[in-house]
Amino acid sequence: MLSFRAKIAFYLEDVTTAIGLTVNLLILALILLSLGIYVAQTYPLSATWQMWLRQLDWGILSLFSLEYLGSSGIVMQIINLK
Repeated sequence: MLSFRAKIAFYLEDVTTAIGLTVNLLILALILLSLGIYVAQTYPLSATWQMWLRQLDWGILSLFSLEYLGSSGIVMQIINLK
């Protein structure tokens, strides 16, 4: 039986299973959405749109940061120190 971390690593690297393909397509969609937000912010927008785009961009950044911290083992090292 694979550990939780090993399962996550498997699905991030695998595109032959439905779950692996979905995860990779979701990551790709988030990257493209983040790129679209960056481009949209170069245009003059109302304050409301700027706020929504900034919040969405920070949300995407937070997801990628959590994924990085989880995959690098930093969180597990911090938890084991306590």
